[in-house]
Amino acid sequence: MILGKMELERGIKCRRKIIEDILADPDVMKAIRDYSPSQEESSWIPRAIAWRSRKLLEFACTRRAKETLRIRRVFHAQ
Repeated sequence: MILGKMELERGIKCRRKIIEDILADPDVMKAIRDYSPSQEESSWIPRAIAWRSRKLLEFACTRRAKETLRIRRVFHAQ
């Protein structure tokens, strides 16, 4: 979506469905209790999952995607 490879509205619907599936999965909810993110990872994504916060998870995933793209652009520019 960020790169414009998918229609924004369709991408948002797809992402929301994935997030809803993650938050409804009892195995994910069980596993997230013991999960500890590395320093390179966003600590907000596992928190949002643990708190079952769809909005926070959407925000954290979008932020992480933008950061990943920024890192890739810097890496490829070298």
